[in-house]
Amino acid sequence: MNIIVDKSLVNSFDIENLNLETILFQSGYLTIKRLIQDEMGTLYELGFPNMEVQISFHKYILQSMTIGSEHVKIRCELLALLMSGDVASLEPVIKRLFASIAYK
Repeated sequence: MNIIVDKSLVNSFDIENLNLETILFQSGYLTIKRLIQDEMGTLYELGFPNMEVQISFHKYILQSMTIGSEHVKIRCELLALLMSGDVASLEPVIKRLFASIAYK
């Protein structure tokens, strides 16, 4: 995951107006990987600091999306696709996940 942001996001401390990227950066899940200079100023490329944090983040997201034993197979498939970077193959697995959710 590489996210390009400007200085306002990295230096944001407005508790009333936090977005997900700011929270992930300030909590250490994302770190500055590269500075990008352009005519508008400095941009920052954010990414996971290491593989352990990336795996932990993916597992947390997948577990929150796939609660219940019937989703274990889908969770494993999603994790494998995320780790391999095979974004194109995510769509059918995510569709299966949503199709398996019981509507009440």
